Amino acid sequence: MPGISITCPYCFETFDDKDVHFRMETVFKEEELDPENEGRSREEIEALTFSGRSEDEVEELLRQYDLRAKFQAGIDPVYLEWWKSFGDTTEKSSEAKDGRTKQINPYERPVYSPSNNAHNAYFSKIADKKMIVNNGMLIGAVDCFGKETRRRVCPVCHNPLPGYGYGLHPVKFIPVIGVTGAGKTVYLSQVCKYMKRDLSKYSISCNTTSDYATEYVNRFKVEMGIELPEQTAPEQLMQPLCYDIKYIDSNNQSHSHTLVFYDIAGENCVKAQKMLEWGNFILHSDAIILIIDPKQFKAGMDASAKQLEPTKVLEAIHNLFSAEDASKFDHPLAVCISKGDHYARDIIQMDLSDIVEKRDSDGNYLPEFNAEDYNKIHDGIEKFLLRLPDNSLNTELKTNYHNYNYFLFSALGCDVEDLADGKSSPISIPVPRRIMEPLLWILVESNYISAADSIHEPTDWNCCGQRIKRETKFCPVCHKNINGTKWYCVRDKIEVEIDKEGDKSIPRYCPKCKMNPEGKKKPLFKFGR
Repeated sequence: MPGISITCPYCFETFDDKDVHFRMETVFKEEELDPENEGRSREEIEALTFSGRSEDEVEELLRQYDLRAKFQAGIDPVYLEWWKSFGDTTEKSSEAKDGRTKQINPYERPVYSPSNNAHNAYFSKIADKKMIVNNGMLIGAVDCFGKETRRRVCPVCHNPLPGYGYGLHPVKFIPVIGVTGAGKTVYLSQVCKYMKRDLSKYSISCNTTSDYATEYVNRFKVEMGIELPEQTAPEQLMQPLCYDIKYIDSNNQSHSHTLVFYDIAGENCVKAQKMLEWGNFILHSDAIILIIDPKQFKAGMDASAKQLEPTKVLEAIHNLFSAEDASKFDHPLAVCISKGDHYARDIIQMDLSDIVEKRDSDGNYLPEFNAEDYNKIHDGIEKFLLRLPDNSLNTELKTNYHNYNYFLFSALGCDVEDLADGKSSPISIPVPRRIMEPLLWILVESNYISAADSIHEPTDWNCCGQRIKRETKFCPVCHKNINGTKWYCVRDKIEVEIDKEGDKSIPRYCPKCKMNPEGKKKPLFKFGR
């Protein structure tokens, strides 16, 4: 019977949950290999036959010695080979259950699989204790020394699967990409810090599945009087930041997903060799958050400023998908401008406020994206980009991306003071603004939450005095498409009228071929919460 399919958040290989490998909780030191705890070497045990011990007794001692030797810490060549391309591992040590081996790096523990017959000797001989299953998924195993391990690792790259429940829920991989200096690290630290609080306003529970999200916040602290985090080294892969999110719908049905965020330097997306190594994180993404430093637009406002080019990153992403599967262009791309507290007036012609959540008449939060509040930000950014002398960003997005939107945020929301060596620190308590909006939009696009009104998007088009969504191929008033022509069925040479259902306009089937303008027999619908 097939088990649960799991996709590794590191190498993105997919495998059955029963095929996972485990890092052993039991680890013996060299001096502990002697089964009788005398500290003898294997040769010394072999020599016991000359001191009156029976051959059978010595043979059993050697068998136990050799078994213990299989539980020593050592180099995992599979693991180290995978990390060669990413600046060496960033995985941290964690304590063993008994506290004896807490100094051992987790990736130095022996790795075995209870489903591999060749590893049978390393696991419990009691069948119902050998594997530990929860909700139909293998989450743990008991070794031959009676010790339980839940340190699951990918059978392909031997990287750890985050948390005991990773694989139970559908996973969305979201790389956060930013050219060095765009504020990506500060942004991710603040998102990790406030995600649980902010998503609760949309009736979504949010919990980390490993320690790395908490460690990320502690390592890259954003606090008053403390130096702002240094930029992460472009060649260094930080551990994935994993969260389980969950909501209960009006029918009391529970819905869960796992979100996995990656900290990706834009520099790794513009060099061909780096793209070979880092491209997997983009190719397997379900959404992308691209962070742009507003100084990258300075060349349009100040000819003396050096312009960095986010279009290079977009071009590289486009080329990557074109070489693999162009249909993937439809996944959400959040194009985010950082440092909005300082540049909002230049960009949207007003100060940057925080998100205004939707509430009911009693003041309770509603699980709805506030499109009316957001659209003012979108419209301001759209007009700003069209005013720039260099229209390359707008052109790159419009030409090569089908599902994208603009965002403006401030991860600090306060001024900073300059310190020595070009460093700085917040002069007051940071109050981030609109940092969660890109993720909320991605959740709308994923039908996880709904929008209270129509969200403005750059791909909207205008006709008959109204804004029309890209999914709507024909104006509901004049029945013309974006090119100004009516739907003409080329198969049967018939001009076809349009049906109106509520506030949606749906192309009628051609009465002869029964096809709509997209050549499909049934119109597509999206169902949100």
